[in-house]
Amino acid sequence: SVMKKIFAILLCMSVLAGCFPSKTGVVHSSAEDAISALESKDDIILVVGKGDCSACEEFNGVMEEIVKNYDIRITEVYMDDEDPVIDDSTKRKTYPEYEKLEQYIGVVAGTPTVYFIKEGVIKGMFTGAVSYDTFRDKIDKYGFLPKAE
Repeated sequence: SVMKKIFAILLCMSVLAGCFPSKTGVVHSSAEDAISALESKDDIILVVGKGDCSACEEFNGVMEEIVKNYDIRITEVYMDDEDPVIDDSTKRKTYPEYEKLEQYIGVVAGTPTVYFIKEGVIKGMFTGAVSYDTFRDKIDKYGFLPKAE
């Protein structure tokens, strides 16, 4: 029927839109999605944080202000988002998906760590919560600030 065809087309469109998110703002993402973006050679601002990180919470406010004023997307991945795998003998927690991401970006020394990635290549990075002006200047330096019309 016509309704089924329309529904099928709408479903396909929403699935495709999910695969190619063009959404701006601070977008919370999985490590897996971040890896996909890196492998696709996307230009991304990637912020790695952690759930119990006070500096990350502080920096979230700065990121929210930036995306309110500029039409950009910031991809945020929390290293402890996934369920940990716990080693029976050592009781050590590991996060396998996040550790795969570290193969692309290196081991994160502290959080938040911000990466400026162009065509899959890390062009710059910094660790720690910074001020609005400092973050805006870095976004501009690495070519992520939209040019004024």
